[in-house]
Amino acid sequence: MKINLKIFLAGAAAIGLAFALAAAQDGAKTQTRYYYGPVVYSSADGKTKYARTVSLVKRETLPEDGKIIETALQPASRPGGKPEEFTAELSRMDETAVFTVTELGGSFSGTITFTGGAEWAWTKWRYDIKLSDGGSLKGGGRLSAAGIVTKKTFTKPDGRVTLISETLKPISVKRYEALHEKISEGTEAQ
Repeated sequence: MKINLKIFLAGAAAIGLAFALAAAQDGAKTQTRYYYGPVVYSSADGKTKYARTVSLVKRETLPEDGKIIETALQPASRPGGKPEEFTAELSRMDETAVFTVTELGGSFSGTITFTGGAEWAWTKWRYDIKLSDGGSLKGGGRLSAAGIVTKKTFTKPDGRVTLISETLKPISVKRYEALHEKISEGTEAQ
């Protein structure tokens, strides 16, 4: 489902920046990192699971420019469908812990505010994202040695709410390339 990837990418943008910030502790060098993991959609209380998918993320960290470029790929949401890939750009606002995030196709934009940890090494974040269709995405996440965990609420234009939970683990470039090929070909199982 197209909206699911847009929602995921909006959340992943926050995730991406958190990992990039952690990477930037190592001398604020340009880096590319890769992540993969499940995304679960459920009722607002989390008790009823609606859907599950996986997401593959490539994150290019450009600390000297105050930017992160993140590309996310998800398998087709139904048999015979096409996988979907979106790219988001995160830009630091002056010297604050607030970043703007924009999906390059125009499907969402908003802000991410970081807390916890030193500058460029924040470990927690909150975000406020508006989708072009009128929906919104709010939530937060945390970074640890084990990876990233996020919880967010997607509010549809009609007011219905869906909880989205993500768990992404770092992977190697070799694994990323293999998974990208499988998902692009439609052979990666959800």
